[in-house]
Amino acid sequence: MSLLQAILLGLLQGLTEFLPVSSSAHLLLAQRWLGVDSADLTFSVAVHLGTLFAVFVSFRKEIGGLCRTVFTGRIFLRPKEEPSRLFWLLILSLLPLFLIYPFKDFLDPLLLSPTVAGICLLFNGLILLLCDLAPSGRKTADTMRKKDALFVGILQGFALLPGLSRSGTTVTAGVCRGLDRSFAAQYSFLLSIPTILGGALLEGLDAWSAGLNAALLLPCFWGMLAAALSGFCAITLLKYLLRSKKFFYFALYTFALGVITLVGEVI
Repeated sequence: MSLLQAILLGLLQGLTEFLPVSSSAHLLLAQRWLGVDSADLTFSVAVHLGTLFAVFVSFRKEIGGLCRTVFTGRIFLRPKEEPSRLFWLLILSLLPLFLIYPFKDFLDPLLLSPTVAGICLLFNGLILLLCDLAPSGRKTADTMRKKDALFVGILQGFALLPGLSRSGTTVTAGVCRGLDRSFAAQYSFLLSIPTILGGALLEGLDAWSAGLNAALLLPCFWGMLAAALSGFCAITLLKYLLRSKKFFYFALYTFALGVITLVGEVI
């Protein structure tokens, strides 16, 4: 992998991780088009850590509040306070992923299929249209309910498939459950932290057992930096687009990319 390929893949990872267009589908297709047979696990871990850094910078106040609540034990002492409620709601949203993990070996072939990615990109477009059409709600951490958190978590589980955007799916799920649009975006990004971190940890363990590729250290660094910078920009842009109900443009894009992908597989 060249430095240019690493930077391009890092930029793509950061943008598509948070914009509602599916990072997994874009990386799968980009690897094919750039002539990269398969992204090394070490590189994959690096760019995921880059996107995590973007979330930490963008939501440092909210994350700091959650950390203080956890480390001071307020999640148990005062579970009804807003930071404590938010913490437990996020935990509930993560539970469906633990139920899906035993089926990882079955899902792995689907994650590498351009055909599956093309079909899911079409469904992703429908999900984004639904987000724009859904009425704006008022729920925040104080009024969000447990079943709302579970619904978001279940939809996040489906977003493991390439072509379904994790951010687009979880934000749409929250909006459809009556969450305030800005809070739905914040909740989605905070939920991405343990999700991305868990995925990076599993990939890191696999990379360690397979043997770290020293030749990729420099590409990993530049890929991680590119992912962090583009991820921060993507988060800022998504906040604006969600408030102004402009997911429609991303819906058109994923529809078009899905059709191109499926046609390319047939040809």
